[in-house]
Amino acid sequence: MAHQITVINPAGQVLRTHGTRGTSPGEFNFPTFIWIDKNGLVYIVDSMNYRIQVLNLQGKLVSFFGEAGDASGYFARPKGIATDSHGNIYVVDALFHTVQIFNREGQFLSNFGEQGREPGQFWLPAGIYIDDQDRIYVADSYNSRIQIFQLVPGGMDEN
Repeated sequence: MAHQITVINPAGQVLRTHGTRGTSPGEFNFPTFIWIDKNGLVYIVDSMNYRIQVLNLQGKLVSFFGEAGDASGYFARPKGIATDSHGNIYVVDALFHTVQIFNREGQFLSNFGEQGREPGQFWLPAGIYIDDQDRIYVADSYNSRIQIFQLVPGGMDEN
């Protein structure tokens, strides 16, 4: 594994790479999931550094947040990532069986889900996608299903 982000064109040719293996900002340790928002910001789950790194489309580091821990706002096994129409950042954490929500500055806002098999519960969730209607699709891997949620306007702090 190269521990970097590689940009390729539709023909499969490498255009450029970003980052090397490490723990400093702009370096990666098992980058595993990516999301590009409507403004062109690139969100990378830097999984073994237990953080999110945000790059612009040219690959320049814009910001980063997160650290290892066992409480809300920290990461244990960060997986999928997505943003809603308000710019809030959703990160699936498989070990916590939850989706954590952060604002644009990386401050923890809320979370949803817990371990289980019932609706609204997860067992090692692995991915997330948010469509342009703010429907939230969570890949609930060990329950072998996709759960769909709807962001309710006014339901969270909408900065």
